Amino acid sequence: MDNRNNDDDITNNWDIYMYDLLTRKETQITTDPNFQGNPDIYGDVIAWNDSRNGCCNIYTWDMKTKKEIRITTKVSNQQHVAVYKNRIVWSDYDEGGIYMATISSPKRKRLCLNN
Repeated sequence: MDNRNNDDDITNNWDIYMYDLLTRKETQITTDPNFQGNPDIYGDVIAWNDSRNGCCNIYTWDMKTKKEIRITTKVSNQQHVAVYKNRIVWSDYDEGGIYMATISSPKRKRLCLNN
């Protein structure tokens, strides 16, 4: 499957969409009226910033299982998400620093501090 992910303001509300280049089918991944954006994709996983809980948290969507996983649960802003293999990295604006977690076990680890 060849996919493209996108964040779009089609409905006057930023959401995450996936477009299958082979079937030419678009699938809406998020529907919450709050901001979801800045997606990144690796293999069958899409990761993005999501403010449905009042602050930006990190979520993933597995295209094979069609399951969403909330990676961060802190009441602070996590942004600039990137996904590679089973790892997700992001920056935390309130605590400062770059963090990493795995999709299978979202226990976060601080990689470095902001100066």
